[in-house]
Amino acid sequence: MAYYVDVYSPETYEAFGKSDRTVSGFRPRQHNAAHRVVKGDALICYMIGLSRWIGVLRVEAGPYSDRRPIFHPSVDPFTLRFKVRAEVWLPLDQTIPIHEIGVWKSLSFTRHLPQSSTAWTGKVRTSLVHLPDADGRFLESLLRKQASAGRSHPVDLARYNKLLAAEVLRR
Repeated sequence: MAYYVDVYSPETYEAFGKSDRTVSGFRPRQHNAAHRVVKGDALICYMIGLSRWIGVLRVEAGPYSDRRPIFHPSVDPFTLRFKVRAEVWLPLDQTIPIHEIGVWKSLSFTRHLPQSSTAWTGKVRTSLVHLPDADGRFLESLLRKQASAGRSHPVDLARYNKLLAAEVLRR
């Protein structure tokens, strides 16, 4: 089993959260990366803008191409898809900030950087980036514990709503 980043915007976080959570979609340009992902792999979900870890999806099948709108009612750009099982999907106020000290100091791509650095962002800028096994195991465990514990991580709703208003590019 391998671990991969699955990047969400606030808009796609909302759309996936309202869906039956059985399909994760990616842009067709990610075809090569998608074909490295196999059944049983874990997608560790991350929300850009708020810099938070949000869930764990287990790949059940795919990738496959499907143009039916799921994530946007008109032009859905996420047509390269996997059937998934949502093992963890956190409510917004329980999503885990990457800058939380215990998280920051545990990840291979952040632990040696000051928290003010942006040098780590390349790892979570694009979906289907492979995570080292230790990072994947840590994040999966952290997200599972959070799903049980339900510790609150308040969100600046004004900022979130502003990010939510910025639609995903449809090309």
